[in-house]
Amino acid sequence: MTLLVCVVTSLAVAARACAEDWTPAVGNGQHVDKSSLVSNSDFWNTPIYKRHTENDGPTVLIIAGVRGDQPEGVLAADAIRHWPIQRGQLIVVPCVNWPAIMAGTATTPGEPQTTYDLGTAYPSQPKQHEARTPLGRSLWAFAQNLRPDLIIDLQSSVDDFGNGKYGTAILYQGDPSTAALAEAGRKKVDQSGCIGRPQAVTLNRPMPDGSFVAAMNHKHQTPVIIVKAYQSQSGTTRSRNARQQRHVVHGVLEHLKMLNETVHPDQLLPPRQANDNSLRIGVFTGPGAVSSTGHGPYWLMRSWQDLEDHRFVPIAGEEARSNAIRQFDVLYFGGGTSTEQGKSLGEIGRENVKRFIHDGGGYVGACAGFFLLMPLRSTSLQIIQAENVHERSSFGKAEVNVELTPLGKVLLGPSASSPNQAVTSDSAYSNGPVVKPSPDRGEVAYQPLAFYRTETTRYNSQAGLMINTPSSIYAEYGRGRIIAHSCHPERPPGPQQWFRRSFTSVAPPAYRQGSRESTKPQRPYGLPTGCEL
Repeated sequence: MTLLVCVVTSLAVAARACAEDWTPAVGNGQHVDKSSLVSNSDFWNTPIYKRHTENDGPTVLIIAGVRGDQPEGVLAADAIRHWPIQRGQLIVVPCVNWPAIMAGTATTPGEPQTTYDLGTAYPSQPKQHEARTPLGRSLWAFAQNLRPDLIIDLQSSVDDFGNGKYGTAILYQGDPSTAALAEAGRKKVDQSGCIGRPQAVTLNRPMPDGSFVAAMNHKHQTPVIIVKAYQSQSGTTRSRNARQQRHVVHGVLEHLKMLNETVHPDQLLPPRQANDNSLRIGVFTGPGAVSSTGHGPYWLMRSWQDLEDHRFVPIAGEEARSNAIRQFDVLYFGGGTSTEQGKSLGEIGRENVKRFIHDGGGYVGACAGFFLLMPLRSTSLQIIQAENVHERSSFGKAEVNVELTPLGKVLLGPSASSPNQAVTSDSAYSNGPVVKPSPDRGEVAYQPLAFYRTETTRYNSQAGLMINTPSSIYAEYGRGRIIAHSCHPERPPGPQQWFRRSFTSVAPPAYRQGSRESTKPQRPYGLPTGCEL
């Protein structure tokens, strides 16, 4: 699949729009309630988030995840539920079809063929009065009682509604005021810093027969909008598509005067509360991130489900350019292609990442995320004073042995929860950087955390060069900390505990001083936190 490439329209305009600092808006004078769509059920575990104020205004219902193979809308809704409002009610159901989202399938697993498609489970004929599935009936009954003034359904599709021209289609049905809402959402996407193929289009057309929005529009004439993002099979456009959906919703709510200028479309998390000790980690998932199911960013977020106090949120270059990354404590750049990662960040995004670290944020890199730190090309961050030991940087793929240094034992080694952890381990290597110091290039020197004790080579001239070079490094940049791994400790055979300790070791001091490790699951299978009761 061709990856969507987002281009900043004008460097001067982008510098004004993206480089400025902003903080998540605080919702004063409003109430936030959380409940379940289906009570007393572990299978249909679908949470509802309600924000309501004392000020009169419209009731807007936002749903996502009707089909489990459309994660973009789930990501967008999980962020939107944190947006404070100034009037009316905002109800968000970010993970409607919980079992299908868990399984990553379009339809509900375990259901008979007559009822397994929640996307077409709602009344489509005049004599039909309820949906065909337990969850469908609960959502339908909830909506009959709520009677919202507007419903927005966040979806994604391989159909881009424009033969390669559009990235997001805004489908609407209702009176002329609904068209104005859809147009407000489209304009917001146009202002989001992307041009070319990812731009949005508004389409006035009937809703899909049997869908929740079609049934609500037919029975109650409820204005409805479907925000359908173009879906790439690689997964590297999920964050970008979710961002476009956030911008559409932001434009709609802004048009309804439910939001004010303090709410930013890239607000992904709520303001940190005094009792919130979680480590907030932005995981780069944009172009240049590996799309492999074996160690890609989404696979990693699922595999980290046992880290109770870690909160992982996928991001792309757009979030770096808009400074949304300042909502996090640590950034993670994993395997893939560092050149594409750097390009997708753009000049402003790279500078924002460097400023994030320099101001006290943490950075963890693996393989390409290590290369990204080095002064190799103009699209690199150019922080670490390191260079390749050989003119050909690819050393092949193999399992190699690595050993911790004394500093590595402190930052990556045995902890209270794993006191018997080994200081040597086998680790997967896949063409990661094999480096030596380069004091004349880059900004700060590195300290080895682990060394390669065995090697692999791709060319005869590389023999003997890998042994005793650093497999993991540490550096301080301003007030921030960096740990980067040349190998892949995040995947089997590990050492995964070294990798996990990387995040706590680069975390801001406030977190490190109260750091704790846990094996209690934070959420099933690494889903966004909004999918958890």
